[in-house]
Amino acid sequence: MKGNEDLALPWRTPSSWTEALHTLEDLVARHAKDLGPARSEAKAVRVHLESVFPSLDALCRVTCPECEAPCCLEAAVYADFRDLLFLSLLHLPPPPGQLRDASGTPCRYHTPHGCALPRLQRPWICTWYLCAAQRAVLKRGPESDRQRLLSALDAIRVERRTMEDTFLDVVVDR
Repeated sequence: MKGNEDLALPWRTPSSWTEALHTLEDLVARHAKDLGPARSEAKAVRVHLESVFPSLDALCRVTCPECEAPCCLEAAVYADFRDLLFLSLLHLPPPPGQLRDASGTPCRYHTPHGCALPRLQRPWICTWYLCAAQRAVLKRGPESDRQRLLSALDAIRVERRTMEDTFLDVVVDR
C-alpha cells in the first residue's frame, strides 16, 4: 500500500468493484417500490449536470490541450458511493472499473484526447473540480456565466447529498 490515500480509495480491485456494483444493484432492485423519491433526486442531479456540461466542455477546450500537468494524471480522483448510486438509480452503465487502482497512479480513462468516459459516467469530482486555469478563464468572462456555473455546481452538490440521504432512509433502518 502506498500511504494513507489508498485507505480512502474504495473498490480499486476488479472484484471489489464488481461486488460494490452488484450489491448496490441488488439494494436498488429490492427496494425499487420505495425509491421513487431517490430516483427523482437522481433525475434532478442529471438535469443539473447536463446543464453545466456545455460550459465545462468549453472550459476544457480552452485550458486542457495546453495543460502541462493534467489533473487526470495528478489528482486523487475516484468514484465514490454517491457516483455509483446516481448511476444505479437511473440505470446508467457504470465505468468498467474504478478510476485508479492505487495512489499515485493516473486515471485509467485519461487519453490524449481527454476522458474516455461519457460525462454522465464520470465521478462528481471530475465535474466540480475547476483548475486554476479554468477559474482564470471564468474570472475573465461575464460574472453572470461564472455565477450560473458555480450556483449549478452547488445545487448538484446538495441534490447528491439529498439523493443519498433519501436512499439510505429507505434501505437502512436509521
